This record gives sequence, C-alpha cells and structure tokens, in this order.
Amino acid sequence: MVPYVPVEFTPSYGSITVPKDVKGAAFAADAVVRLHATNAALEVRVEASEPAQLEGVKGAVASHLDRFAFREAPLPFDWRNRTP
Repeated sequence: MVPYVPVEFTPSYGSITVPKDVKGAAFAADAVVRLHATNAALEVRVEASEPAQLEGVKGAVASHLDRFAFREAPLPFDWRNRTP
C-alpha cells in the first residue's frame, strides 16, 4: 500500500510532506520538499530532520523527476547543502 503523502501545488509552486515513518523509517520529523518553477529551472529545497533522511528524499525526488521527464532524463541536479 502506498502511504498518504500530503501535497500542495499551484502552477509555479509545490510542497510535499514526506512522513517521518515512510516505508518503515523512524526519523525525528517529517521531511518537506518545496518546488518552485521558474522560466529557467525547477528549484527544489528539501528540509529533513537527519542526514540519512535528506539523502533518501533527494534520491526519491531525483528518480521521480527523471521518470516524469523521461525525454530529458537523466536530469542534472546541482544539490547544495545549506547550514542554518
């Protein structure tokens, strides 16, 4: 069974909440993926509670975007880690 993943979106913005226990995980908090479409690129920000969760969500985002944009895949990703 596919878990329920809350999603909000407009034509240029999207937000996906990845539950902290998705696929049996046990992270401290939910992760949030924020997407912003510009004329030049799709900006993706992942907010995660732990490094392992961040890496897993980044991998899931990349594979889903590659699957939906299969004509352009593999897509280039320029992941940058920000520290608070």
